[in-house]
Amino acid sequence: MSSQPSDASPNMLAASDVCSGAHSSVTRWSGPSTPDSASLLLDSTLESILAGEVGEAIWRLAAGLRSIRQMSSFVEWQQFVATAMTHPLRAYLHQDPYTRHGFLQPRGYPGDADLIDYLYLRGPRRDEELSEMGLSLYRTTVRTPGGYSVRFRRDLAAAVIDSFAERFGSPSILSVACGHLREAGLSSAVRQRRLGRFVAIDQDRRSIELVCQSTRDYGVEAMCMSASELMREGGSLGSYHLVYALGLYDYLSLPSAKLLTQQLFGVLRSEAGKRHRSDIYKLG
Repeated sequence: MSSQPSDASPNMLAASDVCSGAHSSVTRWSGPSTPDSASLLLDSTLESILAGEVGEAIWRLAAGLRSIRQMSSFVEWQQFVATAMTHPLRAYLHQDPYTRHGFLQPRGYPGDADLIDYLYLRGPRRDEELSEMGLSLYRTTVRTPGGYSVRFRRDLAAAVIDSFAERFGSPSILSVACGHLREAGLSSAVRQRRLGRFVAIDQDRRSIELVCQSTRDYGVEAMCMSASELMREGGSLGSYHLVYALGLYDYLSLPSAKLLTQQLFGVLRSEAGKRHRSDIYKLG
């Protein structure tokens, strides 16, 4: 995480999703890189959106936000955020359900499983009212490099699970901070119940309830447990051939990450560790 304000990206869009060099023809921002004059970026983005140039506008906005953030002091960035919060552009961007959800954080914390579902292209939800512009914005913001990487991470997790089923026969697997555990539906080993045990834990009770519903035919054991509880009580969960986490480490301090990793090594089965060095995966 950056030392910049944590609410910066959701105020406009997930600007950090844009990778250097991606869509280089439209992501160059040659305007001012200081908050004092960066309202030009917001104005020009709004003009482009209203002219129907949604894709190019979003990519240019993301590149501009990145440039401003990198070249601003903490105080300067806060001043720019305050300007952006009151700019008319915000109302248009928040027609995108993904951007709006990231800003509102309805579950009380960033990066919740509902937000990730938008990146998994499982939205918008049926009960959401969505304008034509909101749909256009959504189709753009979830197709940033960050969005593609989140979907690739999910697919990779499913592939790793399947590979362990082939290598160990009936492996025991632990998913930490599982969210909605969408990779389970993509894993043939999970769907065919070729795992010895699959435990999924998350701090969010709503996520656990959904996992119980969506995987009830797969034999997944879902339980509510936070990372801090896992660090204290992880040994009570048993031992596993594979332990993995998707994105959890993005939100942990370095001391907490070290302590959690140590605890996870403690629940790794000895034969898995010996044969495959370390079968603890931080996918993301």
